[in-house]
Amino acid sequence: MTALPRWGAGWVEAILLPALGIVVAWALDPGDPLLLRQPFPWLLLIPLLIALRYELMPALLSVMVLASTFSWHGYPEIRSLEIFSGTILVILIASEYAGYWARQAAGRSL
Repeated sequence: MTALPRWGAGWVEAILLPALGIVVAWALDPGDPLLLRQPFPWLLLIPLLIALRYELMPALLSVMVLASTFSWHGYPEIRSLEIFSGTILVILIASEYAGYWARQAAGRSL
């Protein structure tokens, strides 16, 4: 498990980047604020990038911000559980790589 970063490191980005992505996507297509009906769900890259930079906990927060969209917008034909389960699996893998490389850079190996 990764240590929690201090408040300024990643937490603000983990909230603002997904929120900004939702607002922009909603402005482009109000019927699909997460762009899940597109050939590629582009907004799901946000938690991946946050996981690669700040590791697991801020990335999980960004997934929760994206998932909060389901409280005000229904996706009846989208398999949301599968999409977000896959996203969480990807950020778990990415955060492990980020932690490994951070330890390597600090001179601490496994």
